[in-house]
Amino acid sequence: MKKKQKIKTKIDWNIIFISVLSFIMLFTNVNFTFSLADSSIVYTPVLTDLQKDKSFSIEDYPLIDHDYSLSVIQIAESVNKELFIYVYQPCKYKTLKASYISMSTTAVLDNKIYELELLNNDNSLYKYKVKDFIVSQDETRQYDIASIYRPFDDLIDEQPDNDNTITNVVFPVAKTWYATTYNGKVVYQTFDSETIEITDKYVGYVRYPDGFALLDSSCDSHFVAFSTDKSIDRLYEAKVFYTTQSYRSWANTNMGIGVNPPAYYYKFGDKTPCEVKIDNSQKVKYTSHGWVRFDYSWDRISSVGDFIENVNNVNVYKSPAFNVETETKIKPKSELELINKQWVLRFTETPYTAFGYDSTRTMVGNVSILQLKFETDGKVYDLGVVDNMQTGSDEPININKTTIDIHWWWIIALAIIIGLCVAFPAILVSFLGVIFKIFKYIFKILWWLITAPFALIGDDKCSKK
Repeated sequence: MKKKQKIKTKIDWNIIFISVLSFIMLFTNVNFTFSLADSSIVYTPVLTDLQKDKSFSIEDYPLIDHDYSLSVIQIAESVNKELFIYVYQPCKYKTLKASYISMSTTAVLDNKIYELELLNNDNSLYKYKVKDFIVSQDETRQYDIASIYRPFDDLIDEQPDNDNTITNVVFPVAKTWYATTYNGKVVYQTFDSETIEITDKYVGYVRYPDGFALLDSSCDSHFVAFSTDKSIDRLYEAKVFYTTQSYRSWANTNMGIGVNPPAYYYKFGDKTPCEVKIDNSQKVKYTSHGWVRFDYSWDRISSVGDFIENVNNVNVYKSPAFNVETETKIKPKSELELINKQWVLRFTETPYTAFGYDSTRTMVGNVSILQLKFETDGKVYDLGVVDNMQTGSDEPININKTTIDIHWWWIIALAIIIGLCVAFPAILVSFLGVIFKIFKYIFKILWWLITAPFALIGDDKCSKK
């Protein structure tokens, strides 16, 4: 009984300590976090934090039916070097959580994707923590937030009318916060920033096959085609976020004779987030690894027109025995999706291999453009981008056709040469046999001429007897 009494007294003291800290935080500018005896962190409620600002009014954030948008209204740093994001979510009937933000923390714009973790909410106001983020020790910290994302919901959102799938819906923020430490206190300032918004988008990949290899292999060139709400005369640089995931499919062909179709199996790897920065000076060259070497090349950044022209092409590879013609053509449905876009970013390449029923490839998805550097009317802009996360089709946008033109005269000539090479030893043996017989008869004649006189003398003696 005494042991239980001690435990109860210890818990009571923790509760009292927490209550005192909560009361103190109502009158300070510092956003506290604190730990229980078991080291679990308890975060202050969203309203407790926001009401520290005297200009804050809960009436400014009413509940609104069927409004499923997200609005970032404030940020805050904690004493534990965490970064909090405060979001206004008007919808009353739908429980939606923000998933990511696109943010730059440097003087030179460098947007990155950060995952959000929901801490607590009160009606329309939500408090999130930026996962795996540590506040710097600089005197002034910059948080330039371009956009915020939430997962796509089938009941309230609309998918594009093509083979693409939106995975996360984006909402603009376009604000920059500066957090400056003065005498141990943090002062926040907010400014509007400029962004560029993606208005139309199509994600996919082009497949370039190897030439007549025992193992069917290809190079998949992944791209995103898009248009924006601002005119772009020249596009210099772009930064793209995407995820990769290994994928394998195979069939059980030992199920017995007559089983059609065979049972297929699938294996998916973990999704890995990736970010890549590309510019308009970069070119990619790919040479296939088959018996016939196919050469392909493309630009990282191009107009839609140049992209279509690059993919739709015919290449002829000549040899003495045969010519190989490869035709790559974009499927009509995909070309219709492309022709009304402005720019194309070809941001990564992945391998594809297949042998029989077994195939492996890398799936690329959740594509979102984070940043664009471009020129319009002689002025250069470097802006954060408002763009959803979108995944393309499992199938390539193009069809590959290979035609072989055999030179039969060359094949016949080659067959004759090979035949002669095979028959030559027999011909040589026969020829040597004839030569040997000729020399044999010549030798016999010479031998007869030499021995004839002696044979005649011998014959005369014998006759006298």
